[in-house]
Amino acid sequence: MNDRNLKRLPSVGFWGLSLGAIGFCAGFFGPILLNPGANQGPLLGILITGPSGLIGGLILGTVCRFLPISNAQRGRLLLGANALLLLGILYFCLPPPETHGYLIKATLIRCQSPKELGAESIRYWEDRIAGAPWAKARDGWQAELPGLIAREPGVVLTVLTKREAQVVRHRKPWNRGRIATQDWQSRDEERRYFANFDGTACQDYPTALPTLFVPYGQGSSTWPPDDLAGMLHLARIERAPQPLKPH
Repeated sequence: MNDRNLKRLPSVGFWGLSLGAIGFCAGFFGPILLNPGANQGPLLGILITGPSGLIGGLILGTVCRFLPISNAQRGRLLLGANALLLLGILYFCLPPPETHGYLIKATLIRCQSPKELGAESIRYWEDRIAGAPWAKARDGWQAELPGLIAREPGVVLTVLTKREAQVVRHRKPWNRGRIATQDWQSRDEERRYFANFDGTACQDYPTALPTLFVPYGQGSSTWPPDDLAGMLHLARIERAPQPLKPH
């Protein structure tokens, strides 16, 4: 390689700065624009993709100076590396699926009236409140339980879960909003749930339960909760929706 061609080559430092700048910008602004709720946020560009792009660019720039290719090919290689880095980081920044709930296959062990758990739930929330004195509890919450039971009739089911599958909601642009299930996993777990999908009396619920759905992230945001399931410290359970597509 003659001196003229050598001078026309992008310097190793230019490779590092180019890929470093792309890595920083994509990692800094990508999470803000594509996934505002992401934990990493702009720190992805500052701590990971910016420095990684800089180091990778220096390595690629050094290697390319010794490859038997033309200057035009080296320029296209630099552009291609920048494009691949940009697209790769932006794809990584796209929001992953979020948990929508759980499907469970279980058998009924015991059915109770919510009234039977009243004293237990009051003690539970009194302990929680005592352990978090900085969080002000609602006035008169202890007296609300009878009214909640009257407004939201149902039962408390204790079930033995044998199999469970996570239900997710996709959030990428091409599949946003699509609900799908992941693979079924074996379980052997006993839990209690609030239910009213088959009625409000225990005799309405057979031992052989259908496939059930446990919604995720629902409930009251007050302290303590102002809904019956929340006051009883229970998740709600309902009949599974229509068959869902695999993940």
